Amino acid sequence: MNGGRDYLDRHLLNHIVSCSVSDDEIRRQEAQNAIRPLRPAVMGKTGGCCFYCGGAAKAVDHFQPITKGGSDRLENLVPACSSCNNSKRDLTLEQWRNARRRAAAVKQGLPNFSATQCDWLKGHGFDVFEAVPVALPTFWFEDQGIAAPDVEAEEWTPSREGRLWAINRVISSRREYLDLYCHEHDEKRSAVLIRLKALGISDAIYEQLAAHPHAWMEIAA
Repeated sequence: MNGGRDYLDRHLLNHIVSCSVSDDEIRRQEAQNAIRPLRPAVMGKTGGCCFYCGGAAKAVDHFQPITKGGSDRLENLVPACSSCNNSKRDLTLEQWRNARRRAAAVKQGLPNFSATQCDWLKGHGFDVFEAVPVALPTFWFEDQGIAAPDVEAEEWTPSREGRLWAINRVISSRREYLDLYCHEHDEKRSAVLIRLKALGISDAIYEQLAAHPHAWMEIAA
């Protein structure tokens, strides 16, 4: 019985220790906070029309994706409908344009080649779009004569607020793992914490798990 409990404790310990937040997650969180007060100004750029299809805009899109160095400044933000925002994802405009062209070609019988495969075939003398002629799609802002945002990629480093958010998210995840474990196995937190301490959990993580929730911010700082 104790051997089984020891296994479960070590499994819990591994989950707790491995909790982390990536720089990409911090970047997305910072972007959400940054664009919230800019939303009215962004929607005003097109009168609430999606920058890409002209439909009703519900979201704010980074024209130059944040994963490719796009900033949160107003000039890089455009209105987008949910469909276009989800379809564009973290693609640049030209990457997305080509993806839509490939999708249209697939409907006409072209195999579902990836962008890399299309480039490789073209480099070896076979242009898939000559086999299945499909014009490059245009976007609503182009049809309206609206200039594309003139933005460049920028280097990004996490802000202090972003790092603090990440630390507290890790602490929250660790406590959730512990609480779920205690609930599933009908154990007291104090008893499990004692065993985790015996297994070698660090003092810093032990304090995070043992502290009152209101003390998270103080611990993280």
